[in-house]
Amino acid sequence: MPIPDVISSALNTARQAFASSIVYRRGANSVAITSAGIGSTRTFIETAEAGRLEVRSRDYLIAPADLDFGDGPTEPRDGDRIEETRDGKTYTYQVVTIQGETPWRWSDPYRKQFRVHTQHVATS
Repeated sequence: MPIPDVISSALNTARQAFASSIVYRRGANSVAITSAGIGSTRTFIETAEAGRLEVRSRDYLIAPADLDFGDGPTEPRDGDRIEETRDGKTYTYQVVTIQGETPWRWSDPYRKQFRVHTQHVATS
């Protein structure tokens, strides 16, 4: 089996074993995604006031085909929102740009899933 297919299969298995169901929102549009992986990214930011700060984002690993509002797959955008319900509470995360980078990157060299950077903004 070619390496990209092996990676795709492994990612699918991991998503199914450790996945979380989320609702991805862009304005009035939303899509339910049942197999979003969870991760984090650690970044250091230099500031004049506080020196070096560590920033962690909660990352969602999403297959590109799953991010489709009805007009075909799209890329994540800064300002989109992700809702995840855990233990009876809904946590809302906003897609963010980290220190001048894009709000997402490919999680693997074969571009099989997005790694979407978010920050927690609300709990209800």
